[in-house]
Parts: sequence; C-alpha cells; structure tokens
Amino acid sequence: MITAIRKAVAERLASCDGVVALRRRNGGVVPYLFQKGDDLAELEIAPKYPVMALVSRLHKAFPAIRLAVVARGCDERAYIEMA
Repeated sequence: MITAIRKAVAERLASCDGVVALRRRNGGVVPYLFQKGDDLAELEIAPKYPVMALVSRLHKAFPAIRLAVVARGCDERAYIEMA
C-alpha cells in the first residue's frame, strides 16, 4: 500500500506546488511538504496524526498555493466540510 501511495504522490507533484504528508524523522513522524520525488522514501502513514489541521493553517496563510494532501478518509471529509 505504501508503494502505491508514494507513486501517487510522485505523480501529483507534477501538477501542484507540493504534497503535505507525514515523514519519518528522528524516530518520530512529522508533517512535511514534499516538493520533489527524491525524499518520498521517507513518506509515512500514521493514522492518528492530525495532518488536516496543518493543511488548514497553510491554506489560510497561503491561499494561492496548490497543495495535495495524503490524509485519512475521515480527515479528508472533515476538511471538505470546513472548506
């Protein structure tokens, strides 16, 4: 599954300014803005991380930026409702 997600993110990078997802760093998982495919090997899926809260803040601060997001289905539905 993670391989398919990494492939989808790599494809999406061609059509947007970046992809917000989670990345393994220093033994933990943190949000990260992927802007090139080189670092996709560190992309992680963590089901309990509130990535949509970060996306909401980014959207407010930079309304013109085009971002894709790797998020759980329930987070995606919540963000659509907020938007």
